[in-house]
Amino acid sequence: MQPEAMSDSERVARWRQRVWHVVHVARTDSAFLEASAMQREVQADQLAARGWRALQAGDHVQAERYFRAALHHDPYCYSGWIGLSRATAAQDERKACLQAAFDLQYLVANLERMR
Repeated sequence: MQPEAMSDSERVARWRQRVWHVVHVARTDSAFLEASAMQREVQADQLAARGWRALQAGDHVQAERYFRAALHHDPYCYSGWIGLSRATAAQDERKACLQAAFDLQYLVANLERMR
């Protein structure tokens, strides 16, 4: 059985809904206020890079804070989604973050192909 065909606009609408949900979950975390303060100081890619360094050092808590701050600053930060999926302990959130990253990559690839 074939899945129902969707138009590009329907795919984008579903993707935005999934991303909004994951962003909402990320923003309701207790680390949100700290992440909000951090994001004012630097750009999303810099925060994601700090998150990766913290993750490599084994500090998952700090890495998660940096990735959340990066995503608060820029919800389209691919590296932030992948990093948060590696740093967070919650299995459901890991899956949601990976899905958001894959959806973002798919959307960007399709936009580039349409040019």
